[in-house]
Amino acid sequence: MKYVESTPRNQIHLYSQCIDEMVGADNPVRFIDLYGDELDLEKLGFRVVDNATGRPPFDPRMMIKLYMYGYLQRIRTSRRLERECERNIELIWLTGDLRPDFHTIAEFRRINHKAMRALFREFLSFCRKLNLLKLETVGIDGTKVRAQNNVSNVFRRNTIEEVAHKIDEKIEEYLKELDENDAREETLELLRHEVAREMEVAPPKSACRCRFQTTSSCCGQKPW
Repeated sequence: MKYVESTPRNQIHLYSQCIDEMVGADNPVRFIDLYGDELDLEKLGFRVVDNATGRPPFDPRMMIKLYMYGYLQRIRTSRRLERECERNIELIWLTGDLRPDFHTIAEFRRINHKAMRALFREFLSFCRKLNLLKLETVGIDGTKVRAQNNVSNVFRRNTIEEVAHKIDEKIEEYLKELDENDAREETLELLRHEVAREMEVAPPKSACRCRFQTTSSCCGQKPW
């Protein structure tokens, strides 16, 4: 039976496809890219490092876009973001084929913790400008009209501040979740290295240990 033939992995193509052609024009990752380019990093409080010597740092805008993509795609650890930068076409496009390691990703969030909270608030403000989100007081008369809207989605003036406070709490919970997930993965990685090291050091169970004995032998032979 004949099947659809795949392209050989070692086949050389004369006309290679550029990265931009691999991401559709309506892909949401393009919105993340445009939004990240328009951010005022100094206003948000991000540390902009300008090294005169040594290796230049990663662009903060690229790191912000990386975290925004991770939030939308529910990627909640720095190690997973690192792996996705190596294999995810959308992230390869978004980062310009840059591949920061997990330590760099986590460190960026640590030194810009307050700025990350401000970033999410800025994003909500941006959504309000596009009429995607509104926290306004609406005046109505005494007429009762049956509607399908849930009462939890109707906000009065005295509850808008509470909603804003809850949004701040959710942002803090999200950042805390990222820190906890990174710490958990770091612990698991240390355990893996410890187990691997013990397996390398430990001698095989079937090996003769006569050379470690002084008066007797495990295989019946003399130790000398």
